[in-house]
Amino acid sequence: MRSFILLSFIIFTFSCRSDSGDTKNKAHFRPYVFDNIMIQKDVIYGTEDTTQQVMDIYLHGQRVGEPKWMEIDTSLHKTLIYIHGGGWLGGDKSDNIFQFVPFLEEGFNLFSLNYRMGVGTAPDAAEDVICALRWIVDRADQYRLDTENIYITGGSAGGHLALVSGFAPTSDDTYQCDVSDIRIRGIINQFGITEIEKTEKFLSTYKPDWNYPSAWIGDMERMGKISQKYSPVYMVNENVPPVITIHGSVDSVVPYAQSHLLENVLKEKGVYHKLVTIEGGNHGGFGDKGWDLMMKESFDFINSIEKGSIHSN
Repeated sequence: MRSFILLSFIIFTFSCRSDSGDTKNKAHFRPYVFDNIMIQKDVIYGTEDTTQQVMDIYLHGQRVGEPKWMEIDTSLHKTLIYIHGGGWLGGDKSDNIFQFVPFLEEGFNLFSLNYRMGVGTAPDAAEDVICALRWIVDRADQYRLDTENIYITGGSAGGHLALVSGFAPTSDDTYQCDVSDIRIRGIINQFGITEIEKTEKFLSTYKPDWNYPSAWIGDMERMGKISQKYSPVYMVNENVPPVITIHGSVDSVVPYAQSHLLENVLKEKGVYHKLVTIEGGNHGGFGDKGWDLMMKESFDFINSIEKGSIHSN
């Protein structure tokens, strides 16, 4: 019931948002689709820690009347996997629920992940999101997912994990779960860490009180090995999916240079990448204009992939 009330509030908030130039504050409504959204909370996908290896699932459904009322829509839907941030130390799958609404409006089924996190837990989070990808695709028939249209997104540490799970299917490295048969259509990276060790060094100098990579690694003797295997810039090859990155120019938590590192490597390999800079933006909190730009660029990216003007490897 609490999930239904929260989603209803979100729907109302977004449906009543007015154009900024409308002095009369007239409500601007989009097509209403949310009375058919089904929510499954805290679905377990892992076996090591069933309190953290869980996800929330948002599915398009159809009303069938009593006694079931709702069933999963029989038509296939595009899939978005969302991964929350928090420096691999905290955060929750419902933290940025407002970001889900535009994707649900566009017909996506959505999976929002939790994962193992905390001091000294590296690289559990990375392995978890890769295994969650495996779990989701293995249940594509059950959830009516179009496996040719899977997108992954996340912010900060979630951006890092989106890149890791999106790049893993083409990697020569091995992980706890084999995802080599999975095709990711595109990745929306929101100011994610792309090179772990460089981020740690930046924070040790400029923000030592929030050196989350150091805390996540725990034993710093493991830093080089973990950074080499789980930093997206070292996972890139010519077969990884296209990426769009949104990053604030004055981010003090994940340095803006991290996005340039990724951009250089992707372009060197001939992979599409677009860096969208939020001028004056820090670590998220971009404001209305920044939010609107991020969502516009994200959907332009998706639409360009689907039209074929951006090649998805």
